[in-house]
Order: sequence, then structure tokens, then C-alpha cells
Amino acid sequence: MSFNSDVLKLREKFHLFQNRECALDSIRQNRNVYYEFLSMDQEYKEFILKYLTGETGVKLTYDVFFKKIFRPDIHPERLEGLLETLLGEKVQVRGVLPNEGFRFSEKTSLVVMDILVELADGSLVNVEIQKIPYAFPGQRCACYSADLVLRQYARVKSERGRHFTYGDIKNVYTVVLMERSSRDLKCASGEFIHRAEQQFNTGICLPMVQKYIIVALDSYKAGNCAIDTEQDAWLHLLTDESPETILEILEKYPKFEAIYRDMFEFVRDPEEVIYMFSEELRILDENTVRYMIEKQREELEEVKREVAHAKVEKARIEQEKAQAEQEKAQAEQEKAQAEQEKAQAEQEKAQAEQEKAQAEQEYQNISRENESIRCDMETAREENAKLKDRIRELEKLLGETG
Repeated sequence: MSFNSDVLKLREKFHLFQNRECALDSIRQNRNVYYEFLSMDQEYKEFILKYLTGETGVKLTYDVFFKKIFRPDIHPERLEGLLETLLGEKVQVRGVLPNEGFRFSEKTSLVVMDILVELADGSLVNVEIQKIPYAFPGQRCACYSADLVLRQYARVKSERGRHFTYGDIKNVYTVVLMERSSRDLKCASGEFIHRAEQQFNTGICLPMVQKYIIVALDSYKAGNCAIDTEQDAWLHLLTDESPETILEILEKYPKFEAIYRDMFEFVRDPEEVIYMFSEELRILDENTVRYMIEKQREELEEVKREVAHAKVEKARIEQEKAQAEQEKAQAEQEKAQAEQEKAQAEQEKAQAEQEKAQAEQEYQNISRENESIRCDMETAREENAKLKDRIRELEKLLGETG
């Protein structure tokens, strides 16, 4: 198998195994380690061999490796450098706090945090690294932040005693680095660092101490960003394990060499590498189970909401159906009434036509009678005229004889 020059440069720079057979020989030296290695999935065996031979760096999103490399009590400058690029201000880690927080009740578990540090100004920062997207990310962040406030309040009040004021409460930062972010964190603009803090809608300015920073590492990686700034270098450290990227970061920002040297230092002890991966796989399995349970709960709640919505929709449809049937019955009743009124109108029309015909018949009879009377009157006038003429004739004769 041939390798590019970048792999060979890494092997030489960090004294890595020259080939996979040498790496396997080192693993075989301890039977228990070798059996542990053989019990892993092929994907992880392949990754371990690539890591031991410099074909890839280690994924710092693995919880155990992240805590090892960024351990603030040994290498505070590493966490300071990462936080400075995210917070946008100078950061100095003053101390490391226990990662088990406030217990809300006797029956609830503790809020367990990945890395918790106190800054020089008294602010608290919780750094979470998540490989899989848990449900309710916003509510989770709120719980972590609330724990930080309660923890700081209890400690500072105990230290200050009667001199304590709420002005002694400093900012608390919840920083979450997500290897796979949920769909809630996808935005069309391609932004990958999401910052939030509490503000009032009226514009009044009150210092609210809870701050949130969520970094969607998958969105950053999908953007194919170049290594132009120190922030890019830190984010590439967390998202890209290729030899090309490692060498480019070392060339542009030499201070990262100590981190990569510690990262590849594990190669000298394959036993530790195997057991660290085993521990990481155990944590990953537990987180996956927890994620699946939460996912199933979320799906169950979604089904419940859909069922409730379906019931409401069914009730609405049944109500509309009943109303439609009522309107149909009313329409049929109105139709029957209209038909009845139509029949009555037709009957009245027939009666009217019959009366009209009868009136026309009577009119015709009267007209004939009138015509007959006119004829009789004309005949009578003619006879009357003839009688008058005869009377005049007779009167004339009487006059002549007399």
C-alpha cells in the first residue's frame, strides 16, 4: 500500500508506526489487548490502525480523547485558546471545578458536565462535547446553565457570608460542541456558531448572567472553510483528522504542535489506545441507547399529538357531517314545501285558466246576444220608419178626402 507524502511526514515527525503490520505486532504483544482489539467492529479496528500509522489523526469529539487533550488542570492554555475564539474575549482559566453539579431533589440524578472551569473574573464555563443530537437541546442547555448559576450562588454566598450581594454573581457560559447537530440548529445562512443571551423586549439593559454558545461542527465542516484564522484552526482540529489538514495547521499555527504531539503520543502505548477506544465505545453505546430512548419518546409524543389532532379532526368532521345532514334534511323539507307550493300554484293556474275560458265563453255568448239585439233594434228601426212613412201617407189621404 502506497501513502502520500503527508502521511510519511506525519510518521517521521511524530515517530509513528511505519506500517500496519508493525502496529499489529505491537498490539499482539498483550493478549488481552489483542482480544479486545479483535472484539471491535471492523470500522473501529480500521480506524485504530490508521491512527497508529499516521493515516489519520484521532477524533477529538470522542469524549475520552477530548478530556485528555483539553484537560484544564494540566493544559489550561488549550481550553483558553479555544474559548477565546468562541467568546471573543481574553480568557484565563483560574481553576477546575467538579463536574457533578446541583441535585434538584433526592430522587433526581446529578447534572454531569464534561469540563467545568472558573475564569479569572469568576465566570463559570461548562464545555460539552456531543457526538449525537439529543432531543430538547434548548431545554438541556437551560438546565446546565441553571446548575451553573445555583452552583456559583451557593459557593459565593458561602465565601462572602453576610457581605454577599447579587452583584457577586458573574456570567455563566454553556458551550456545546456538536459533532452531529439536530435539525433545529440548521439555518439557511450556513451559520454554525449560535450565540444567545437573555434580553428584554423594551430595550432596558440589565446584566443577565446566562450565556449560551452552540457550535454545529457538522455545519462548519460542510462549509469547506479554509484555515484563515485561529478559530478555523481550532474548529478544524475538532472536525478534520486528515494528514493534509494537520500539517497545514502546524505550518500556520505552530503552537498546535504540542496538541498534536500529545495526540500521537498515545501511539507509543497501543494498549492505552485500545482501552481508551473501548471506553469511548462504551460511552457511545450508552449515549446511543439514551438517544434512541429519547428519540422513541419524542416519536411517541409526536404520535400522541397526531392521535389527539386526529380525534379533534374526527370530531370536527362528524360535527360538520351532522350539520350537513341537518342542512340536507332542511333542504329536502324546503324542496318538498316548494314542490307543494308549485303544485298549488299550478292548480291555481289551471283554475284561473278554466275561469278565463269560462269568462271568454260568457263574453262570446254576450257578444252574440248583443249582436242579435242590435240586429232586432235595426229591424225595429226600419219597421218604425216604414210605419211613420205609412202614417204620413194615410194622414195625407185623409187630408185630401176631407
